[in-house]
Amino acid sequence: MPFPTSLLGVSPPGSSARIRKGLVAYWPLDELSDGSAALVNRADLIAGQTMVDVGKLQAGPGKFGNGLSWPASGAARYLHAASTAALQSGNADFTWVFWFKLASKAASQGLLYKGTSASPEFTVSYMASSPTDRIFVEMCGSASYGGYKTIICNTFGSPAINAWHLCILYHDALNDVAGCSIDGGAPNTVAIATGVYAGSGDVAIGVQPVNANPLLGGFVGPLCKYNRVLSAAERAWLWNSGKGHPPIPTAPYKNLNIIFEGDSNVDGGDVSVYRNTLTWPYLLVNGLGYKLRGWAYEAAGGETVVQMIDQVATQMAGAYRADSTNVAVFLGGTNDLRGSDSAAAIYANIQTWCAAVRALGYSKIVLLTVLPSTNAGNPGDFETRRLALNALLAADHTCADALVDVAALCPNPDDTALYYSDKLHINAAGHARVAPVVRAALQALV
Repeated sequence: MPFPTSLLGVSPPGSSARIRKGLVAYWPLDELSDGSAALVNRADLIAGQTMVDVGKLQAGPGKFGNGLSWPASGAARYLHAASTAALQSGNADFTWVFWFKLASKAASQGLLYKGTSASPEFTVSYMASSPTDRIFVEMCGSASYGGYKTIICNTFGSPAINAWHLCILYHDALNDVAGCSIDGGAPNTVAIATGVYAGSGDVAIGVQPVNANPLLGGFVGPLCKYNRVLSAAERAWLWNSGKGHPPIPTAPYKNLNIIFEGDSNVDGGDVSVYRNTLTWPYLLVNGLGYKLRGWAYEAAGGETVVQMIDQVATQMAGAYRADSTNVAVFLGGTNDLRGSDSAAAIYANIQTWCAAVRALGYSKIVLLTVLPSTNAGNPGDFETRRLALNALLAADHTCADALVDVAALCPNPDDTALYYSDKLHINAAGHARVAPVVRAALQALV
């Protein structure tokens, strides 16, 4: 999700607000698990440019919390993102910033790369030789190695193994110079009057194809790019005597795994809302103010509570995480009411579902009341049985930890401000109304 632009302000040099000025890409790389796409953060928080794995990367310690770990092997493992206008180089100001930690210096290793093997824009590598034991930068002013320049980071000297280092690579278009600073210190520079080649090649971390260097064995995270040159004070602020400052404060993690079960009023149930950023589960999660171990939809349109019970052993068990506090949020019963089941029978089935989920180890369960509907396909006694079911839930919901009366939030299915014309599914405005109330009930439990 893009980071709020309201936070990209201007403040005195060397401050957390000032350092966000001109930030055009930021990958926290704050991984949580080995290779699980649902549990890692390869996303760019500024523009939503997600990095893609080649090979399987692992979780490991990052400079700020978790990070990415590269196994020390020759297998092809790296991350890359397609080029965009914001990521291109060119004869303009830019700065790339990233933290890295080498596990070994036995061989040269690629750190950061932009371009293609035939036409690189720039590379940043650790070189075991030629030059010896140095961070080494290569830049090109045009395609096919035109205007080739190098920077050897002699001012800093030898990077230590098993220690975090901060690399800041920049191009100053006004002064026709490029430079590389390690650990916030004075940069080594090179004149580059033509600017840096603005190609369309990917950005890649952990590989350097130009000199066929071995892949990285170590750790990286985070990585970001600015469309300006950072001052010496800002470089020093980011380094912070080795303690570091992230360009954007890292959101805290909470050891929670939230699973949403139910029918089409959970997963969206409509092509204009289905499981995207308009659904109340998505809005709920992204309004928490912290990151989760995991969350998922197990809901599906048309399902009855009986079907959901049958799927506990597969879907809910499969979504369970042994390393987390597991929370189940449930909205079901509409499709049962569209059949002939009594309110008492549906209520008993909801209790059965809760007991089965609890037996899996889910420590918290949040139930939602059944929304009203005047859909033409409903039986004549739908509303009578719905009210009776909600009354049973209100009277006794001890099978769960909380009950949220979402029916009271969206009380009139004929209201097109909150419901679709089918008078069955809440629309985007309905989802937006439900999300904060369910979020508040969940947060009160965890």
